Amino acid sequence: MSIHTASTAQPGGPPPPPGGGHGGIGNEPPPGAPVGEGVFLLIGLAGLYGSKKVYDLRKSLRTEN
Repeated sequence: MSIHTASTAQPGGPPPPPGGGHGGIGNEPPPGAPVGEGVFLLIGLAGLYGSKKVYDLRKSLRTEN
């Protein structure tokens, strides 16, 4: 069973003029978001999670013997 949805494009035409919020001429995208700290946080949390999984596995193997 599947569900199909229909989508239609917006009417054609040129893009809207820039709002002046980016400080540039033309329709430019806003500056990128800082993701450096988030990447390091994600890698650190993944490392902690992996360490806990290894610790739990070793602990369960010790109690079986």
